[in-house]
Amino acid sequence: PAVQGRQVEHGELVSSKTVRCCDGILEGSINARPFRRRTSLRTRMSRMSSGQGPRLSDLEVDLPSLISDTRPLRSNTLNTLPNRADQLEASALDDELVEILSEQLRRVLSLCRSEVVEAVRPEIDAIFHAIIYSFSVWSGAQTPGNVFQNLIFIDSRTYNVSRTLGKPMTTRQKVLHAMVFVLLPWLWARGSRYLAKHEWGAMGEQDWRYRVWKAVQRMESFHKLVVVLNLVVFLRRGRYRSVGERIIGMRVIPKDPSLTRALNFDYMNQVLAWQTLQEVLSSLRPIVVRNASR
Repeated sequence: PAVQGRQVEHGELVSSKTVRCCDGILEGSINARPFRRRTSLRTRMSRMSSGQGPRLSDLEVDLPSLISDTRPLRSNTLNTLPNRADQLEASALDDELVEILSEQLRRVLSLCRSEVVEAVRPEIDAIFHAIIYSFSVWSGAQTPGNVFQNLIFIDSRTYNVSRTLGKPMTTRQKVLHAMVFVLLPWLWARGSRYLAKHEWGAMGEQDWRYRVWKAVQRMESFHKLVVVLNLVVFLRRGRYRSVGERIIGMRVIPKDPSLTRALNFDYMNQVLAWQTLQEVLSSLRPIVVRNASR
């Protein structure tokens, strides 16, 4: 059957270079046709170049469509790696949620005695971390940050890149997650406060308490270095956004890879509107109070 498509400008003869190019294109596009058909086309194109046969305008040939048929097919597979910004934002959202909840509780308890509330601040943060952990990771659900960013926790050892599948976290990984992200931060914060309160760093260099304080400082510096190195590797490969996840062997993948990232500014607009209203009322308050006093 004749090839349907656009026509070349009327009356234009084809050069020998164009004939060779078109010959290759036609051979690649009709590769499944018999050899006799390809030979007849080559003969017709040669006659066109010598001016003995019909012009190329007599054939309804769509060269762009033929070229596109010979190009290799591109992969339509979805990106199985989540956006690095999504992973970091999910972790930041979880931390900010704990900070907001603990800050509200500290404000309520500060009405009684502020110094007591500040003394138990590590315990308050650990309680909220434990609450979020129990209702998300331990129960098989996802953290609020992962839900907002369309991410899920999986066991990295069972991840299949081609199928975008992975098994959920095991019980052992969930227990390690509680130890790494709930228990260890509380122990570190409480131990650092204890050393600072009793001034172990001010002891003599021969005192064992000073050596313990020095070892803690070195461990903290080493931890910061490891965090920076893990961040560099994460930005390069897109896996294991924290050192704890790398140790446990857990990672996050998109829950639905077909979903695109969409930013919702409704909450931000509400916050800006309320902040603007608060500033207006604060500026009007002195005027109202002065008029009322008169």
